Amino acid sequence: MKRILLTITITAALGITMSCSKDDGLFGSKSIKGTIAEEYMDGSNALYWGEGATLGLFKGTTANEKFSLSSGSGSRNGVFKSDGGETNGNAIDGSVAIVPYNSGNSVSTSEGIATIKMTVPETITFSEAGIYDAGVCPLVAVSNDKKCNSFSFVAPLGGVSVKLTGEVAITRVEITAKGGEIINGNLYVKADKDGVRSIEMTGGTSTTVIECKAGIQLTKVAKDFVVFLPYGVYSEGFSIKVQSSDGALNFINVDGPQKITKARILNISRQQFVVYSDINASSSERANCYMVTAGGGYYFDATVKGNGQSGIHPTFKDQSATLSPVGAKLLWEEVNGLITGVSYENGKIYFACSGKDGNALIGATDAEGNVIWSWNIWSTSAPADLTLGDWIFMDRNLGAKSIDDHGLYFQWGRKDPFSSIIDFDSGKGAGKYHPVEGGPSDNENVKNTISYSVSHPDTYLKASSRNNDWLLEAPQRYLWGVNFEADGLAAHAPMKTIYDPCPAGYSVSTAAALAAGLSAGATNNGSYLTLFNGQLKVPASGFLYSGGYGWYNQDGFCGLWSCSTSWGNTENAFRLRGTDDAYDNYDRATGHPVRCVRISQ
Repeated sequence: MKRILLTITITAALGITMSCSKDDGLFGSKSIKGTIAEEYMDGSNALYWGEGATLGLFKGTTANEKFSLSSGSGSRNGVFKSDGGETNGNAIDGSVAIVPYNSGNSVSTSEGIATIKMTVPETITFSEAGIYDAGVCPLVAVSNDKKCNSFSFVAPLGGVSVKLTGEVAITRVEITAKGGEIINGNLYVKADKDGVRSIEMTGGTSTTVIECKAGIQLTKVAKDFVVFLPYGVYSEGFSIKVQSSDGALNFINVDGPQKITKARILNISRQQFVVYSDINASSSERANCYMVTAGGGYYFDATVKGNGQSGIHPTFKDQSATLSPVGAKLLWEEVNGLITGVSYENGKIYFACSGKDGNALIGATDAEGNVIWSWNIWSTSAPADLTLGDWIFMDRNLGAKSIDDHGLYFQWGRKDPFSSIIDFDSGKGAGKYHPVEGGPSDNENVKNTISYSVSHPDTYLKASSRNNDWLLEAPQRYLWGVNFEADGLAAHAPMKTIYDPCPAGYSVSTAAALAAGLSAGATNNGSYLTLFNGQLKVPASGFLYSGGYGWYNQDGFCGLWSCSTSWGNTENAFRLRGTDDAYDNYDRATGHPVRCVRISQ
């Protein structure tokens, strides 16, 4: 059992009676006895009286008399002696005791029920010895006896305990009710001799901060950081931010709804404090995809769209590469638990990766939780570079686990991928299915747009009624960098754009690069295609059909998008067709994998 020394102890159950016994002969009129009920909380933590504990006594009157602990520190049984205080007040029924003493506390009674006003602080302190500030967990005791000198205290709140392990010293813990519920401020308690009847919290905030003074050193044994808060249902759960002495941050997300029970602690599962590193430390270039080759904690710059201002073509409607997020969230992941602890802080998105192979999509959000940009996190062994002709290819498709995996699928010109592991819209819930929107029967004037695609990165957009493109607005021929009608069959893309899906240092391969691979020798055996005379392997992938959704010909079609639009039709782009070792132009609403190449210097 862990001790939490405050002005009391964590132990008292719902059925504890708030009782009084006379003891005037032993203690005299200036001493009282205070006992903390033994069954409080869950047994893993315990509240004990600490040095400096105080209480306010309302003994038959609204006058608030201060008492301080004189003996019993470190136990549940304490003796308190009067320090004076108010002497005048209106008469009340019985006696009420409140821990801790606060001159702002007040009491009124009616028909045996006391209405008690006290304060729950927004910021509390916690020392290595396990001692919290007074008022962290207020206690009350009510008696019908105006001469009561012995009180049994219970808590009107529940609690949340964050259990941390690691090798750093913790200086600050913030716990926020994500649904906006108030967890500190003015606490109004209705109680009688049998216990707490109801509570109401007003005038506070949804965040309570634990300040850890010089720092609480973590070890392999979990350390508890506890916040007491009103009991009830917290609709969206809690977000927890932990800061170490060197300024490193960790984030813990507790999805809602979560129920806090009176006189009980909600224990958050033990968390290892993770040291985060810059996922893009080796490059100053930003991108829409970041590779992770080992498990751990990472962060990236969330104030820049794609590769930044250099990736904005003059024809783009959006001429700004700057983002101002308010939050972040995980949109989907191929493997459960691949990504955890997603959070936004001071221009950066933080997350932890398990190191398993797979992909995930993380979104930056505005104040209403709407996605304003998103990034693909690709967890994989480090891909090799293959120098073939005038190009340096990745050895695998974007998002692939190996050279034999087809990887992710993209509608041409969109930065965000679709995973074949995740089903398409079936009405069974967000987060597990790619929604399907747009097209002839679904408000295509609003949804078949670039802005909609950015704010709904996990949504497949069906081809519009007027063309075979996912994009209905004025043609955008440079979304991935090459416009055939202006640039011809360019060997290298003139620019990498903010919509390019490849990691830093790479861009989607050009049609010229794929055509060169075919010319150098191509073989298709049905399950994969090889280019450059067997040196570059393209697994069978099938494709996402532009007129609907779902995969077609997945076992025999070895296709890849290029970064180039095609001639003639504005809604088409060049692709490696693969079925007959050729390339052609096809509907941009279709989904194909892509192969990234090193950007030419």
